[in-house]
Parts: sequence; C-alpha cells; structure tokens
Amino acid sequence: SNPGPENILPALPLGHPPPDTNNVYGNAYDADAMCSGTKSCSDDQSITKPSALKLNQLADAVGGKASLSSYKHFVDKETTVGDTFIRYEEFKEKTVSVTVPSLSVSGKVIAAHDGNDVTHALFAENFKKGRGPWFVDLITSAEDFPSHISLRCQKDGIVSLNPGKGGKRANHPFIVYFSGWCSGRIGRTKKTNNNSNNFGCTTEWVGGFDRVNLERLSRNPKDAVIEVKIIISGQCIHNSNARMGQLRGPARQRCVQEVRSSPKHPSEHALSNLFKMDRLKFLNNNHTGEATSPGVMYNVKREAHIMNRKDKGILQGHTEDIANIYRVEKTTCDKDLNSRRLNGDKSEVLPGVVRFIQLSPDVDIWLHSRSLLNLAGQLSSAGRLVMSIDGTGGLLNFSNSMHDGLTQHLLLNVQLTECLLDNENASKFAKNLTKVVFTVAERVGSSNKASDVEKWLTQVRKDTVVAMNSYSGSGYGFDMRPLIIKMDCALQLLSGCLRAFRGDNHVYTAAGYNSIVIVVMLWKEGMISVGSSTSIKDLAEQAIRTIRRGSPCLFKQCKVHVAKAIKSWPTTVKNKPTNLKLRKNEFNHMFEWMSNHLVNVGSISELIVRICVLITIFNTEEIPCERIDQKSVLDDSNVSNQLHEIAERMDVVLREEVRRIQIDSKEEMNERVSTAFEKHTQHEEELFDGNVLARETLDRMMGRDEDHTSMIFSVTYPKKIDKKKKKGKLKVLYVVSPYSINDDGEEFIYPTLMGGGSVDISLPHRKKTVANPMYCPPAADYLLDFWLNRSGLWGQAILQTTKDSADANIYPCNNSCEGAISGMKNRVSTVSEDHSSIADLIHRRFEHNESMGRLLSNQIDGVYEKVNRRRDRATVKNIPRSNQSLGETNMEWKRSTGTVRGHLQHYKDVMMRGLELGRAKGNFEYNKDKVTTMFDVLKKHSISIRRDFMSPTVFRIWIRHNKRLVHLRKDWIDIINSFYDANS
Repeated sequence: SNPGPENILPALPLGHPPPDTNNVYGNAYDADAMCSGTKSCSDDQSITKPSALKLNQLADAVGGKASLSSYKHFVDKETTVGDTFIRYEEFKEKTVSVTVPSLSVSGKVIAAHDGNDVTHALFAENFKKGRGPWFVDLITSAEDFPSHISLRCQKDGIVSLNPGKGGKRANHPFIVYFSGWCSGRIGRTKKTNNNSNNFGCTTEWVGGFDRVNLERLSRNPKDAVIEVKIIISGQCIHNSNARMGQLRGPARQRCVQEVRSSPKHPSEHALSNLFKMDRLKFLNNNHTGEATSPGVMYNVKREAHIMNRKDKGILQGHTEDIANIYRVEKTTCDKDLNSRRLNGDKSEVLPGVVRFIQLSPDVDIWLHSRSLLNLAGQLSSAGRLVMSIDGTGGLLNFSNSMHDGLTQHLLLNVQLTECLLDNENASKFAKNLTKVVFTVAERVGSSNKASDVEKWLTQVRKDTVVAMNSYSGSGYGFDMRPLIIKMDCALQLLSGCLRAFRGDNHVYTAAGYNSIVIVVMLWKEGMISVGSSTSIKDLAEQAIRTIRRGSPCLFKQCKVHVAKAIKSWPTTVKNKPTNLKLRKNEFNHMFEWMSNHLVNVGSISELIVRICVLITIFNTEEIPCERIDQKSVLDDSNVSNQLHEIAERMDVVLREEVRRIQIDSKEEMNERVSTAFEKHTQHEEELFDGNVLARETLDRMMGRDEDHTSMIFSVTYPKKIDKKKKKGKLKVLYVVSPYSINDDGEEFIYPTLMGGGSVDISLPHRKKTVANPMYCPPAADYLLDFWLNRSGLWGQAILQTTKDSADANIYPCNNSCEGAISGMKNRVSTVSEDHSSIADLIHRRFEHNESMGRLLSNQIDGVYEKVNRRRDRATVKNIPRSNQSLGETNMEWKRSTGTVRGHLQHYKDVMMRGLELGRAKGNFEYNKDKVTTMFDVLKKHSISIRRDFMSPTVFRIWIRHNKRLVHLRKDWIDIINSFYDANS
C-alpha cells in the first residue's frame, strides 16, 4: 500500500536514500553507515518501481515536515488563494564564483591576446548549441551557490572589446557573458483577489568570463585554472508546489549515459535520483540538472535508444535511410565473416542476412542467414523438415522514415519438437523440452501476392542449396524439399509455396494439389474399410509417395484459422439473406458448432459426407410437419424417440455414402491422379473440383435421385396454440450429426441437436410440411463451393497420414508460430526500436539469428540425451522408495517441493546450474557475487527466445535476499528451463 505522509521519514541524509521502513522503498538501507560516510548509495541498490503518486507523497512529506527556517536565505511563507509562496532573501548584485580547470573551458571559449591584453574572444565553431546549460552546470557547482535559485539562461554572447564612438558599453564586467533569470519567474503573473501584488520571482542574473580570466585562458589554456562568476539581483518568491528546473546540457548527457548502462525502469531511475538529490535543493523544489521526474526519464530513455542505434551505425532522419541500410548491411556482413574466421570457416558465401532489398516502387526485403538455412537443409535431407509460414501486420513501424505505408510481414518458421521427436517421445517429453520456434527466413513487403511469395521462397530454396554446399560440400545433389508446410487460409501463400518448391513433374496450382490429396485419401480410407492386410504405416507411406509424385511437399491449412473463418461467416457475409437476419443467433450457434466439429474429422470421406448433411439442411425449403388444429395437444413426450430414430437412419445413410465415395482399387486411384495432374499442370486459373464427389451424395440426401427419398433431419412439435386468434408456434429441432462423443473421445450414435427457433403457423395447419427456418441457399453454396471444394487443403486426414508415415508429432495448427509473433509484438520490450526502420530490422534479424543459432546447436546436440535422461528418471521413480539410495538417481537437482520456499530454491538451483554449464562452454561470462551480471545473462536469453523476463529488482529480491513470498510466474519458469536446456 502507498504510505501516507506521516509514515515517511522527514529527514533525508545529504546525498543518500532514506532508511527502510516496512520495506516501502525496497530492501533496507544502512542509514547510519551512509550518514557517517562509510557506505554510499550505488546503482546496485534495490529500489521498487515507484508510482507517480509515491513520488509526490515522498516530496510532500519531506518538504512539509522539514523546516526551511534553518536555510540562510529563507525569509517567510505566505498563503493566498490556496497556494503557499516562499519568500527568500533579496539580493543586490550578489556575486558567486567558482574555480574550474582551463581545460574544461578552452574547447568551448577561445581567447587571444597581443602580449599585454585580450584582443578578441569568441565561441568555438562547434559550440553553437547548449551554451546556456553548459554555463549553468559550471556555476551551480559552486559550494555557496544559493540552493533555491534555478538558473534559466536566455541569452549569451561576446561583448565588443572596442565598441568605438557611440557604441554601447555593457553594464557588467564580462567579455563572454550569459544572462537570464530564475525559473520561478513563471509564477510572476499570478495575482490575488484582494490586492495586486505580484507573487513570483524577480531574480535576474548575468555571469561569464571577465577580461582577467580570459587573458589567463589565452596564455595557458591547458594547465591553468580560471574563475567563473555570476551576479544575482532581485528577490525570489516561489510557489511551494511548483517544481522548478530543467534537465539540459552536460547533466542530461550524464543521465543518458547512465540509462544506457543500466537496466532500470525509468521510474526506478527517477526515484533513485530523488534519493541522491542535495537535501537543500530538494526542500526548495529546485530540480535543475536533476532527473527526478519519470516523464523526463522516459524521454531520456528514448535518447539513450537513439544513441544505441547510432552505435549500430543507424542515424536519425529522413535523409539517412539508404545510408543506414548500407551501413547496417555492411556491418552485419563483417561481423558474420569475422565470426566464421574465428571458428575456422573460410567460406564467404551468404554473409550477413540481407539477400534482397527493393525500396521503390514498393518495399520488398528478404532476410535469411547461412547458418539457419543449413539447419533447415539438414532437416530436409533427413525428411524431417516441418515448416510454418505466417503473416502479420502492425509490427513494422516506418512512420518516421521515407518508407511510410502499410507493410506485411512474412515469417518462415520451424519448431523443433515437430522435427526432432517421434510420436512416442513427443507425447512423453515434448512438454519438458524447449519448444523453440526459430525463423528460417523473413520477408517484408507491401503485398503478399502468390508471385511475390514464389519469388521469395525460390531464393530461399536456392540459397539453402548454396549454404549446404558451403559446409563440406554436403549440398551436392541436394534440393530443399520440406515434408509439410502449414499456413493460414490465404490461398496465395499455398500457391506461392507450391510454385517455389515444385519441379517439372509437379502440379502448378493449389486446385491440382487439392484434387490429388482427396483422391489418394479416399483410396487409403477405402483400403482400410475393406480390411486390407497392409499396415496403416505402409498405407500411409504409399499415400505420401503418391502425393509427392505430383507435389513437391505436403501442405496443410491451419486448423484454428479454418475454424475461425467458418465461425465468422454469419457476421462477415455481405448481402445477408433474410433468414440469416431474422435468426442471427441460430445461425451463429450452427456455424460455431460446425467450426469445432468439421476441423476435427479425421477422414476425408466422412468429412465430405458430413458437410453434405449441413448443405442439405440449408438447401431444404420445406421440412416435414404433422397436421395441427385448435384441438391439438401440446405434447413433446415423443420428441426424444423421434430424434433417436432420425439419428439411426442418418447413420445408415452416412455409412452408405462414405463407403460409396471411397476408392477400393489402386488402378482407379492412379487413373484419377493422372487426370488431376494433366488438368492442373498448366498455368491456369485455380478451378477446384472437390465438389464433384458430393453431387451424387447431395442428390440422394435431398431426394432428387429416383431411387432415394429425401433424408429427414428435423423434428417439429407444437409449442403454443392460441385458439382465439387461431395462431400457433412450432418448435424446430435439427439433427446436425447422428454422433456424439463419449468420455473416451469416441463417437457413438446419439443425436447432436441444434435449435432452429420457432415457426408461426395459422390454425388449422393441414399441410404435411412447414417452411424451414434455417433455409439459406447462400450458406449451402458457401459450404459447398468453398470448404467442401477445398477439403484436401484443410482436412485433418492428410495430417494424420503424414504422422503415420514419418512417425512425427505434427501440430494441426500454427499456434506456436502465432505465439512467437505475439511474443515479438507484446512481450519484447525493444519491439518498437527493433522495428522502427529497415536498418533496425536488419540488425535485429542478424542478432536474433546469431543467438538462435547457438541455442539451437546446443539443443539439437542434447535433445536425445535429454530424452534418455528423462526416461531414466521415470524408471527410477517406479522403484520403491525403500530400495532407493541417495546415489541411485541421475537427476540434476532435487524435485521441487510443494512449498513456496522450496519452489523458489528449486528454480534458483536450476538457473545456477545453467549458468555454470554455460560459462564452462564459453557461452558467456558472469560474476557469482554480482547479481546484475547473472540477470544480464538471463535477460539476453529471454530476448533471444522472444519472452519477457522479470525486472532486475524482482530478480535481486529473489536471488540475493530471498524475500519473495509467492511462486515465480509460469513464463519466468519457462525461460529458466529453456536457459538450462540451452546450456546443458
């Protein structure tokens, strides 16, 4: 809780923070040692992140309780209109001087003499800005300078040494002069209601260098000392609630350097500087040259970021963009080549990360490094390369450069648990390993058309071959072929990937790939249905080989993206049909159920038939209904039996249709694949034909086939009868699926119901049908022409077949990559700086590739060792406790206990072990006695995996003082475990 003024100590030791009271300000300070001069406040002091309220309370409490009567220039206080004004001693040309080395002045002020006297003086050519703050910083260092005066320089200049006839002579003794007034002058215009007295500061000043000191400077500019003087006149009357002074000149530069070298939060800096502030200046609200405001510290932090960018070779301003890009591109190439030489690698191919840059008429940038391309190539040659391509917006900020406009960001990612672990180990150990998502290639552009994606990925493919060749010639005869690529529902991504990786014997369009997948999956499922003696794994391998004869790799649209697209149709469709407008809730519920159900169907034949059921519901204009009149009874007791009968009949229809569209003959499958291949090898428009298989099924379900009656899918029963008005309401229930899921995750025959609302009827109702409230041909066309037509692109059948064939744990969605992008946007503190310009983007990609390369190298080397170690641990756990000895386990540390203290100690041991292992490998250096060095290592690792670590204050409290009272946050634990795995 925020302390009240009465709980804060009123007296601050000069230049030191106050002692701790109930841990208000963080860890305890040794106030007695500080006051005696045996201990000083360093940057390592732990200070909790303050709020603006706490800073104000601190200032009010200290300023209110400590009397100013002991201050020698204080006169009295006066309160008027709710404000309190402090009146100080009136000065009549009070002179204050300070002696400074000539060397600190000689670079700023130049004086010349003729042997007897000074002939002229001038400011240095490069000293055109910041003269006033520089002089204020010099003169306020005097010990006897009044603490209540906040100097503000308004004018500086050189007095003519030979004014000539009629020339004006200065009314002060300075040749080089500076003049201004006290910052308290801002309150001078305030008047009371009862009188016209001005409450404000009338203090004015003039200072500088006189003739004697300029002569001394000109004769010996390096070794001498000179005197700087100031003459103060007037009386200060300051508002006690007004903070005076600015942070400018040398004081601001010192503050910027401090921020660059410290990981503190700006508010922590402000509070720390407030504690260090001179006590008399603090009591007089004079904050000149003091960084005690969080707002000022945020601006200082921004300036520190600009200086950091300059160190990278990135300059500020519109005209520097192209030059910055050139500098950063050259810098990253040089760093990469130097790193290779240190490792004995003489190859100079693909240096840095920049592969292509186009700035006009549109932005198009390709970034990838040789090391990560080689890693992807190695996985590809082993048949284990699973990739995800995803796009994002709102990440790159070019608003301060000449590249204004919308940009799109494409990332080609790989997740290790999909590539390195088989199904058994993934299910047991994946959650204990670092799930690192690393970016193989990155593209920034103004558009993401299929042709743009194709050109980019074609270059990635070629460069991967070059990268593999550069490592001991391992790329000869190699061509990059991912096992499977996952993406969202944007068809241009799939088309671009297909065309970039295709060979001469592969289809050219996504429609051709879709047709081949549907046919092959129907053959595989048909072979399983007839009880083929071939194993599931062998059937999967044959299916994958057949698909890859017509396609360079497999493609799969993200399950989550597909579900979101289906769910959102009722709200996003244009020209909404009347029934959709009237029954918005019913349609929303129906499409929400579809979005969850269809994406989990594991068979392509069952998926097609189940979509046909839904199309039939939307395309049926009239549904069966019993005759109803005024004498009808409101009875729904038989509705449940009717629904179960419908489910049983629907199950028979679905089984017959599934079996009918499956393919039993390999010859028929090959013939259909050849037809699809011939149809889609030309550069033609995308024409999907997946709905051809559903035409006969739809005719049967809707009764358009002479040998079949229409399928019944609904039950109606009277809900309300108004005998006087001769009106009634019918309740409608739909059986959208004859199956439900039991507790074991298996389907059984039990109707899945969906309400269709009610239908108003006139009594008596003698027709045997009633209008279908869910009749909506546009919805049926949407399911048929879009999702059923493209079922080979998003159905789960291809993913399950790939898992069975490659024995790989491949995720059905791109959540891991989406999470990496989200973390980049929201959890990396430097995201605004890293994406503020093209030059920053290039530097960030290079640094990220370097750090990820080291992390991945360690993880790949130790992945199987970790799996074996965890398997051994699981074996040890099964041994009875009485048979175990202390030395029988190979665990790296004891298991975490259930207490908070045990939890904190456990993860401290994990982190310390990781630090020791990493230092032994030469990955980094740290000092065990300095908490900040350990924090810097963990912070750098968290940035490399795009996660946000704890603050330095929380880290210090946990590691050094053990005062934390709650468990660590889950994301912090993930970073610590990731850090250990990366270095073990």
